[in-house]
Amino acid sequence: MDKPLAEKVSELIKKQHVHMRPKAYFVFGSILLGVGLVSSLLVAVFFVSVIIFRLRVNTPFAYLGNQAGLTPFLENIPWAPIIIALIGVTGGILIMKKFDFSYRHAFLGISGGIILSIGVLGIIVDTAGLPEQAENIHPLQPFMHMRYENDSWVSGTIIQTQPELLFVGTPSGSQFTVFFDSGTNIIPNTQMRNGEWVQIIGERQDSQFYAEEIMHRATPRRDPGPFPMNMEFEQEFEGN
Repeated sequence: MDKPLAEKVSELIKKQHVHMRPKAYFVFGSILLGVGLVSSLLVAVFFVSVIIFRLRVNTPFAYLGNQAGLTPFLENIPWAPIIIALIGVTGGILIMKKFDFSYRHAFLGISGGIILSIGVLGIIVDTAGLPEQAENIHPLQPFMHMRYENDSWVSGTIIQTQPELLFVGTPSGSQFTVFFDSGTNIIPNTQMRNGEWVQIIGERQDSQFYAEEIMHRATPRRDPGPFPMNMEFEQEFEGN
């Protein structure tokens, strides 16, 4: 006569020296999973907000209208935040998959809801101004990778204007004298004003910039300045 299934399992456990893990093991494991899930989602939300902030301020796609705009476009895409946000979202979904409720419900629906929630929360965090404030937190700067200048482009705030001359300050503290003329493409073709945000394509020579194209608009930043004009630039403006 065959033995009952429960008896067979009991004998197998004894034969293989299998032992039940203590309850504390499962409780501690659940806590660690919960902490990992929350941490992954918080990282994802923050860096999604950084992505939104970078795209809103740097508007990389605007550079594509210029023949020389590919380099500034690629350099203004927030690659590092995108990668970190993807890692956070993926890690959160993989951790969530280990919870029991993920087997009792439509996992794809839950994942889609989480991704949508991360996007909405990222917009809210950006609206609250947290990414802009985080620019000044030194440990976060390598991950945010905020750039406002290179040899062929610069973006920042107009501090002072003169005919065919702009003085521009970047959020990172750099200051440039920007020269332009009738051949410079200005978008939109309206008067540029102090306090506006500019994105400039051209050629840089130390702290001077010779513009081929200038895009200007109302500042997208909460705190565009102030930018104190140093003595060298004051003398240059007075001489023009």
